[in-house]
Amino acid sequence: MSEESIFINRELSWLDFNRRVLVLGKDKNVPLAEQLKFLAIYGSNLDEFFMVRVGSLQERANLMRGKKEKRENKTNMTAEEQLAAIMPKTAQLQEDCDKYYAKALENLAVCGYRKVDFEKLSKEDEHFWKKYFQSELFPILSPQIVDSRHPFPFLRNKEIYLGVLLHEKHTSEHTLGIVPISSQMERMHFVRKDNETCFALTEELVLHYAALIFGKENVQEKCLFRVTRNADIDVKEGMMDHDIDYREIMTELLKRRRKLAAVRLQITTASAPEVERLLCNRLCKGRYSLRIIQLCQVFLAKFDFFHSLGSFRTAGGKKQKHQNDSTKGQFPKPFLHFHSASQ
Repeated sequence: MSEESIFINRELSWLDFNRRVLVLGKDKNVPLAEQLKFLAIYGSNLDEFFMVRVGSLQERANLMRGKKEKRENKTNMTAEEQLAAIMPKTAQLQEDCDKYYAKALENLAVCGYRKVDFEKLSKEDEHFWKKYFQSELFPILSPQIVDSRHPFPFLRNKEIYLGVLLHEKHTSEHTLGIVPISSQMERMHFVRKDNETCFALTEELVLHYAALIFGKENVQEKCLFRVTRNADIDVKEGMMDHDIDYREIMTELLKRRRKLAAVRLQITTASAPEVERLLCNRLCKGRYSLRIIQLCQVFLAKFDFFHSLGSFRTAGGKKQKHQNDSTKGQFPKPFLHFHSASQ
């Protein structure tokens, strides 16, 4: 038996580990809120995987292009071969994640927590959410236009953006519009209505009312996208001098890490081929520099408040810990902030 056949590639093995985390997101023996936590953990793990491991492989593949590349010592795979094996597995994991997330949303609705579907709003709900967007979100958005007079902005790592294709009036030219959806914003908005709690995601709210930001007649395509940047830094860089300040070196390296090359572009399923092309033209810097992946729905709904299920605050403000397993995974109602739809 050859040595290659008894070893599993490190990167592929890591994806198998993350699959086991993902499977807990559909395990019926796990409380619903805990299932959602595992889906969020899976997404966070995958971010780190692309930032460090895939980022490192892409750098190596670009550097060794046209040269004899050193193979991985256990499974005898080149960086390019590892990337080619990683992407199909990632795509399958992403498809499974969307299925589990959709099922979790169905179960949430049964428990009285329904996610707002902006494609199926009633007239009353449309009026409410439009008014809410105009009063609460629109004033704090910072839309940007990319054209000959306005340079392409720096896209922050792991932040979600709205991308739109704009048609200029009286011309046949198209421009790219970008709206940062800051991580500093409240990610979820809750409304109590008809004995159930509806929650809307900020990015989906902005996507739905993109026409109000740029002008209805201008928007040709729209989508949400997210960039993951390489975060694989070499701590040995700059450490060769005898007289060094380790703290200053690490501070400088961390600053540089925030602006390293993009390794992954995630984009929603909404048809926006021209927006995707324009983004790729700006972000691609090499043959293996960018992976385009459908934006998994769980990235659009990081249920941050579920991470506080271990201990949550009661209405009186005191911290209430779980007394037994029967209370684990229940939804901490006092933790939510409701907005009345009638207001």
